[in-house]
Amino acid sequence: MLLSVVLARVATVVALLALVTAVQLMVDDPGLGVTFYALIPIVLAAFWFKRAAALLTGAVATAIDLGSALIRPSAMPSGDGLWVAAANRSVVYFGVALMVTSLLCRERELRTRMARRRSSLTSWSRCGRR
Repeated sequence: MLLSVVLARVATVVALLALVTAVQLMVDDPGLGVTFYALIPIVLAAFWFKRAAALLTGAVATAIDLGSALIRPSAMPSGDGLWVAAANRSVVYFGVALMVTSLLCRERELRTRMARRRSSLTSWSRCGRR
């Protein structure tokens, strides 16, 4: 993959995480679920860069949640509730990262298998024409 494409994709993920941070700091109602906007860059990281990048993006999203709560405490639970909320979100973030990367890996394996079978069937059909 071209370096410029990789850099553009990294910039996109970082920009989306920055946007999620800004939205979290502006929205005062945690019931709106804006913290889960972070799933978009997590899925993109999984699709573009595989599992490690998706997990790293999930970790950054968790840190953004905690940082937003510390900067603007009225928007999030406090005390033990903060840590429970962060743990719940991180489970979702990491779970989505693992699930998407697993499904993408499985899809790639199935495509490879189908291509081999197609090739095998093509070679068998050529043998039958002789």
